[in-house]
Amino acid sequence: MKKYVILFWIISLAASLLSTQLYVVGEVFTATWCGFCPAARSALRQMYENTNQFEFLIPIIWQQDGPYPSPNYTTRTSLYGVSGIPHGQWGGSLSFVGGGDATYNNYVQRYNQLVNNPSPITIDLDFEINAQNQLEITADVEMLQAITTTNNWIQFIVTYNLDAEQPGNYFASAMRYNQQSFPLNAQGQTGIYTHTFNTETWWDFAKTRIIVIIQTYDGNKVIHQAASMRLSDLIAPAGLVGYPGNEQVLLAWQAPDTPMEVLGYNVYRDDVIVNDELIDETGYTDTGLTNGVAYSYYVTAVYDEDESGPSNVVVVTPFDAPEG
Repeated sequence: MKKYVILFWIISLAASLLSTQLYVVGEVFTATWCGFCPAARSALRQMYENTNQFEFLIPIIWQQDGPYPSPNYTTRTSLYGVSGIPHGQWGGSLSFVGGGDATYNNYVQRYNQLVNNPSPITIDLDFEINAQNQLEITADVEMLQAITTTNNWIQFIVTYNLDAEQPGNYFASAMRYNQQSFPLNAQGQTGIYTHTFNTETWWDFAKTRIIVIIQTYDGNKVIHQAASMRLSDLIAPAGLVGYPGNEQVLLAWQAPDTPMEVLGYNVYRDDVIVNDELIDETGYTDTGLTNGVAYSYYVTAVYDEDESGPSNVVVVTPFDAPEG
């Protein structure tokens, strides 16, 4: 099983009121016959590729036609009252209709209107590719604040980068869709929601992305929170623990749950790598240390493509245990 936890930075709004970073969903409705649609798709892609400025953007392209029409296209357009395309919908509540040179700036404006809004919900994603090559998605949800909207739904979406098969910036095309009623509305409530999709043998994990959205279908259709990950995200090791000894520290960790091949691990002490060669086990003993000095450790996993981010950090102080 592959596990990936999306961690949102939690901020304090008041003594007893918590919220978390809102992820902004940008949806563009498009068709192959639409002359202004390439500009709209391109504007969304330009924002998505500028991760430093738009790090909380989650893009979705809803395709009306072509070789890979999006499931639920008609229902989604009806939800927003789409009457002309290209139609851009932001966070469920803001729209911009049309293409052309002004599209990018209008999309940016709507993203900026939403990204500083706090969210009342956290979503942790978990997925597994089972023996039938199906994609099993789990969303672990926690309510940090109460919500007052009704007719709320949780949506499971898989998007794919179709550039090779369908040129024209179809980079985040909706390929799978499911929705379920979302009854949570009070602070402190939690719930686990799951859905299983069939996959295609030709899908490249690096081009495939899971998206989960929690949204109201009443009023302004606001999206309360969303989460996203690629199937090929480089998952870090988890559960790192450290045990002190005499001039040494024993480390142990859990291997990342991923369908990708892990070549080995690197251990970092005080942000400096300590191993000369990749470690092929989920444990390591760091020796030659000074008793009474606190050392900070984290571990990374190394894949064909690159090195993962760090695991959790542990601080361990070796000591000379008295004889007894």
